[in-house]
Amino acid sequence: MSAIDYQPKIIIIDDQLLNLKLASAILNGKGYDTKCISESTQALEVITSYSPDLILLDIMMPDLDGITLCKQLKANPATHDIPIIFITAKMGSETLVSSFEAGAVDFVTKPFQNEELIARVKSHVQIRLLQKNLTESFQKLEKKQNELISSQQQVQELKNAMIKICAWTKQIEIEGKWISIEEYFTDHLGLQLTHGVSDSAAKEILKSL
Repeated sequence: MSAIDYQPKIIIIDDQLLNLKLASAILNGKGYDTKCISESTQALEVITSYSPDLILLDIMMPDLDGITLCKQLKANPATHDIPIIFITAKMGSETLVSSFEAGAVDFVTKPFQNEELIARVKSHVQIRLLQKNLTESFQKLEKKQNELISSQQQVQELKNAMIKICAWTKQIEIEGKWISIEEYFTDHLGLQLTHGVSDSAAKEILKSL
């Protein structure tokens, strides 16, 4: 996921329409895809469906305050990893502590300073995208590892099965059930045999066991 082919998504939550318009205009001008929410009670549903890379959240909201909403988002597995930056007109030490305890990663003060807002958003979006890339790479690596383990298990099954061969009927015993050699190769290894084992060859196999 590169900056060239991906436009980071940001949700801005504030009950003041002027703040929403200002923050949206600043970030849209830098290439971000923004979505504005003016009612915090609708935020959880929108965030879950929109899956943003970052949330800008006002602390002082009339229905559901930002700190409470932040705690809800961090308690939800679907939104837990989304970074949250609080926006506020003032930030006392007590509020600052409560904000970080709730799960916020940063804060910006109102009225917005363009450079500050852009710098903080850019920093946390980059961290978020790096984390997503690492997660995707790990999942791909884990998938390949599982495929390798499966292949190794199939080889081991074949080795074990080849010890128990009924040479004249060309069958292999798998977990107490006898199946044809052709069926085993087809079901377990995806191979198609064009010829079975001849009686003379079968006798030679028995001699070697």
